[in-house]
Amino acid sequence: MSRMSAGIYIDDAGTPGAVSPSAFLHTNRKSWAAVVVPEETNPKLTTALNIFLEGIATDHNAKELHFTDIYGGRGAFADLTIDKRFELIDLMATIFEEYQLPILFQTSSPEFLSESRPKLGAVTKLSSLDLNKHDDFALLFLLFQVRQFISENKQHFREPLPVFIDEGRAKAGAVLKLPPLWADTFRNGRIEFRKSHECPHLQLADFAAFAIGRSQWLLGKGNLKPHDIRFLNIVSAKRLCIINLPSVSISPGQHTTVDFDELLKRDRRAKGLPDDPPKLD
Repeated sequence: MSRMSAGIYIDDAGTPGAVSPSAFLHTNRKSWAAVVVPEETNPKLTTALNIFLEGIATDHNAKELHFTDIYGGRGAFADLTIDKRFELIDLMATIFEEYQLPILFQTSSPEFLSESRPKLGAVTKLSSLDLNKHDDFALLFLLFQVRQFISENKQHFREPLPVFIDEGRAKAGAVLKLPPLWADTFRNGRIEFRKSHECPHLQLADFAAFAIGRSQWLLGKGNLKPHDIRFLNIVSAKRLCIINLPSVSISPGQHTTVDFDELLKRDRRAKGLPDDPPKLD
C-alpha cells in the first residue's frame, strides 16, 4: 500500500478534563475526524502535501505537522511568532480548499451515549469496539456516516478505500475488523493503525480534527479575541468541506456562549431531541 494512497484518514480530537462555559461541550467528550481522499484527487494532493512537509522539515526540523503544537507554539514550532504559526495553519487550509477534501466529524460524550445507545439494542461489541464506551461509540458513528457519504457519491468512489487511523487508541500495526458488509466501502473490511509520519495523509486528519475541535471550543467560550476571530476565518466553512456539520454565521464582536448553546439547541430540535442533553449522575 502506498504511503500516500487514496483512502479514509482518521484522527481524534479532545480536551479531556478541560471545562467549557458551554453546557454542550462535555468535559470528557471525544471527537473523531475523517478526511476522505478520492483517487482522482490524490496525485495532485500528494504533490502539494509533500512540498508542505519538505518545507517544515527544512525550515523547522519537524518530521510531521501537529497543529495543536503549531497553534500553541510548542515543540519544533516554539520559536515561531503567532503570525508565522497562522501562516502554516492557513497553508493547510488552502490545501483543503483547493482539493475540496470531504471532512466528517463526530463527537460523543457520556450524555450523547446515554441518548443514542438504546438505538442499538442489546449489541455491546463490534469487533474490538466497545459500544458502551462513548469514545468507541463516536468512532462507530463516524464510520457509519463515512460509509453513507461514500454510498451517496459512488461516482467518485468506484472501489473500496483503505481506512487508516493515527495510532493512539491502538499501536501502529494493529488492525480493527469491521462488519463484513462494510467491505463494500472499507477495503478488506478493516481499519489499520499507523504512525502519522509514516502515513503522511494522516496529517490531513490531524488538521481537520484540530481545526473543528478548536473552532467549537472558541465558539463555546464566547468573548472572542482578535486572534480567535482570525483563526476562525482561516478555518471557516467557506474553506473546509465539512459534510455532516451545520454551517452557521456569527457576529464575532458580539458572539457569546449563550449564542453557541442556542445554535446547538436548534440543531437538537431539528433532530427531534429535547433542547438540553440529559443530566447524568
